[in-house]
Amino acid sequence: MPIALYMDVHVPQAITAQLRRRNVDVLAAIEDETNLLPDDQLLERAAQLNRVLFTQDIGFRAMAESWQKEYSRTYALTKKQKCGVMQISIG
Repeated sequence: MPIALYMDVHVPQAITAQLRRRNVDVLAAIEDETNLLPDDQLLERAAQLNRVLFTQDIGFRAMAESWQKEYSRTYALTKKQKCGVMQISIG
């Protein structure tokens, strides 16, 4: 099963374009009109769409790990979905 990506606003458009040329399922936050959301809401939006957040921001990794721990502890009490973050380093 292919991975669907949700591109953070700080990922260069050239990367998004190259992934699309390789038939990767990519949705950019700006296309989804969520580019002004705070990080936690952007991560939640990616999870709602069942997409992995593709980002350069190391803060998302810590947030996702914390969210996953909370999810596993409170699964029966919350509707919060699992999430994924793919962090890249450019330059």
